Amino acid sequence: MADTSAAGSPSESPSDRADGGSGARPGDAVSRARRALRTEPAAPPPPRSVQVSGIAEAAVEGRGLVLRETGTGRLLSLVVTGGLTVPVGVPLRVRGELQAGIRSYRQQGTPLVVQAVDPIER
Repeated sequence: MADTSAAGSPSESPSDRADGGSGARPGDAVSRARRALRTEPAAPPPPRSVQVSGIAEAAVEGRGLVLRETGTGRLLSLVVTGGLTVPVGVPLRVRGELQAGIRSYRQQGTPLVVQAVDPIER
């Protein structure tokens, strides 16, 4: 009878085994992967001041607003505070801080914290 302790079966070579011949237990790789996933996520980039032009429109969820940027069509999710009013459907120039890389419950566009809104004369 052949010795099967090293390879698992007489016809199986060490590299054919599930552990690739290393002798490691199958759970070891899973344990390493789980430990790697526990690392802290990278910090989001710092806010960036921008001035953009576009037309504000209703967002698909709730009472939110998005700005469709002129020229690019990029959507920016407007975060409006401090009693500012953003008119919908007219050309605007909006100044604020772009908050790329943050979590948001809104599904449309990159969050833009609005600091000023000015209508553009046609």
